Amino acid sequence: MNRSRLLIFLISMAMLLSVIIPIRAYGIESSFVDTYNDIQAFSSYQGKLLLVDSTATWCTSCDVQLQHLQDIYNSVDNNVSIVTLSIDGSDTIPKVIELKNRFNSPWTFGLDHDSEFMDQYLVQFLPTLFLFDENGNILKKWEGITQPSVILNTINSNIDAPFEPVFENGGSQSGDPGSLLKDLFRNPTFKVIVMITVALFVYIKLVPAKSKETNTSKVKESVKSK
Repeated sequence: MNRSRLLIFLISMAMLLSVIIPIRAYGIESSFVDTYNDIQAFSSYQGKLLLVDSTATWCTSCDVQLQHLQDIYNSVDNNVSIVTLSIDGSDTIPKVIELKNRFNSPWTFGLDHDSEFMDQYLVQFLPTLFLFDENGNILKKWEGITQPSVILNTINSNIDAPFEPVFENGGSQSGDPGSLLKDLFRNPTFKVIVMITVALFVYIKLVPAKSKETNTSKVKESVKSK
């Protein structure tokens, strides 16, 4: 009888504590589509450090970042997860798979589901890296190509046992400035903006010239009539 009362007491206390102490929600509320076409919640990475690489399959600067991430992958263990996430709405799973295979990257790749991640974290530049803690809270955000030594130092500052660097790619590769222009011109949206800008420039240059010619003709006709 005493054992039954003790069991009932323990269950009651557990239920009471679950109400008083709410379970902390994971910080990343979004999900992504993996290369198997399955929707994965970021919350599945709870309990580990998570490095999210925001990219697009047309982004050549992001290719450099992928090589740096290979160095990070070689340097850390299973307590640090990596996800390369395309945030470009025009990308497809086959394109993402081709990118993954091209670099033989062993970590997870996927597509941003309904632009959820991009909207939550306001990604505006590619590549952009995010380091999240075990509860999905941002520890660091990097915009542009980031050296593996910088990434690893930040990871090591948030763990008890630092990792030793294993940088097969040298850890010092920098982006080619010309590749940034290539990225822009491979972006359909940027092409449209350039075309509109050129059209406006031509219009502004030609219209005043035609107006000036018209006004000059009118003045000459007026002089002749007098």
